[in-house]
Amino acid sequence: MNRSAAPSELPRSLGLLDALAIVIGIVIGGGIFIVPNLLARELRSPPLILAVWVLAGILSFLAHWRAQNSEQCYRPLVVNTFSCARLGDR
Repeated sequence: MNRSAAPSELPRSLGLLDALAIVIGIVIGGGIFIVPNLLARELRSPPLILAVWVLAGILSFLAHWRAQNSEQCYRPLVVNTFSCARLGDR
């Protein structure tokens, strides 16, 4: 066994994708762990906290659904002029 050889090390460099993943992780982690704490401090009632989170989830779903339906009106060269009028006929 060769004892003079140094143990292999991982490269100590971060690329753009690595740095972007770290920043996104920090933002998501902050949202997951900090926002519920702030909400619980202000409301101090477990049923009220759950009600606010459920309401926020419903509003998020409706906003996504609305954006998805609106996007169908503005797709260039995929739909014709009357597509937006037909969205209400579903």
